[in-house]
Amino acid sequence: MGELDVLAECAERAGLDAAHVMEFLKDSSSGTREVQKELNEYRRNYDVTGVPFFVINGKYTMSGAQPASEFLSVFQKLI
Repeated sequence: MGELDVLAECAERAGLDAAHVMEFLKDSSSGTREVQKELNEYRRNYDVTGVPFFVINGKYTMSGAQPASEFLSVFQKLI
C-alpha cells in the first residue's frame, strides 16, 4: 500500500481522478491537519486508542477485528 502508483490506481477505480490523487499523495503534508483533528475528535468522543475501530451511524462502536455476525447484529439494530 506504500506504492503511490498502486494507490492512485485504486483511487481511480473508486471514481477519483488519479492525477489529483497522485498530486495529493506526493505532498506529504496534505491533509495532516484534517487527519489530526479527526483523530483528536475520535479519541475524545469514543476513547479510540487503536485500529481497527468502527463507528456505525454515529451510535454504535466496535473495537478490534470483528466477525461479520457482529456487524450484522449492529446493522439489524438500525432497521
